[in-house]
Amino acid sequence: MGVRKFKIFLIEDSETIDEMYARFTTIINELRSLGKTYTTHEKIKKILRSLPSTLRHMATAITQSKDLKIIGMDELIGTLRARQVLLSEDNPIMKGKMKFLSRLLKFIMRQLMNMKSWRVFKMYMKHHSKRSLC
Repeated sequence: MGVRKFKIFLIEDSETIDEMYARFTTIINELRSLGKTYTTHEKIKKILRSLPSTLRHMATAITQSKDLKIIGMDELIGTLRARQVLLSEDNPIMKGKMKFLSRLLKFIMRQLMNMKSWRVFKMYMKHHSKRSLC
């Protein structure tokens, strides 16, 4: 079953490079626990063959410009991440998602600050009310 997961592994269009790499690493670790190992070269070739159409040109460029036998997994993932960031900046859907996430984060931070301010105020009042009773 694990070898089959490796063979049919594909990167989904909506998946980030980090999500893909986490999923890929999980499959590799499962296979290692079953005694099946792959060389770095084999793993890199599999990832390059699995790239979605939006990153397929990267596979060609990496294959032509780098010696796949000496490139490291970190270098490959870093290169793909950088390209995905550039593509997401040009993609209006990703821009919308990033704006939404940015607004959501700001809202959550405001809520947390309000909660913290409220707790500080309650502590201040509790402390002050004890002092005024004395």
